[in-house]
Amino acid sequence: MSPRSKNPQLPAETPNPFRPTFGASPRFWAGRKAILEGFSEALDSPVGHPDRAMLISGTRGIGKTVLLTELEDIAEARGWISVRGIGGAGMAEHLINTAIPSHIAKLNPQAETRLKTLGIAGLGRVETELDPRYGQLQPVPTVETRIRQLLDYTSGSGVFIAIDEVQDAPSEDLAAVAQAFQNLIKDELPVALAFAGLTVGTRDLLDLPGTTFLRRASAYELGPLTADDTMSLLASTADGSGIHFGNAAARRAAEASYGFP
Repeated sequence: MSPRSKNPQLPAETPNPFRPTFGASPRFWAGRKAILEGFSEALDSPVGHPDRAMLISGTRGIGKTVLLTELEDIAEARGWISVRGIGGAGMAEHLINTAIPSHIAKLNPQAETRLKTLGIAGLGRVETELDPRYGQLQPVPTVETRIRQLLDYTSGSGVFIAIDEVQDAPSEDLAAVAQAFQNLIKDELPVALAFAGLTVGTRDLLDLPGTTFLRRASAYELGPLTADDTMSLLASTADGSGIHFGNAAARRAAEASYGFP
């Protein structure tokens, strides 16, 4: 009998305990403890904690999107509302007209959310729309005013804005989000912000007009996991599904992964 035949055979329907998918949270974490704990502490602390504004950077495949998802889970576990934006053309418009209003509608279906905008205010020009209830011009919503509206329905918790792929977002959109966050912090409102993207794009963000205050934010550059962290992660994930991952095999797998989560 060969050594392989002595090992127990797993049922064909046994699901893969690992999650090699796009942005799905892993069952166990390794190597990011400081970031997760810092964010948790920030939400439990008064306005002004540096980890309420995070800049997360790193190479592709290093776990930035997954980390943002975990930060959202941490915020939502505390009753906060998480709003995700993806870098690309129209990012700010999506936040203003779709992402944030959808949360307002869930919290208060009767909330008035007029979304007929002529453009995005605060990005170089001021635009207005006619509200027939008052017969006068009303300002077009901005990122800041939408977040303020959402805060009115959060029952004293807060709003967390997570922006992924910042390197692909128009500079004026990123500036609009950053400036909105700065104004809300000045008013001591419960908000948190995380930008995530490739290292170069995240660094460029700090040079945009109106975003220099982010230099005071907590900056984290994600690197490869250590061999020990990777082995622990592999073993814990397998054990959680009732499968034993031996040390020798875990080390070989850790070496093959080159530290990529």
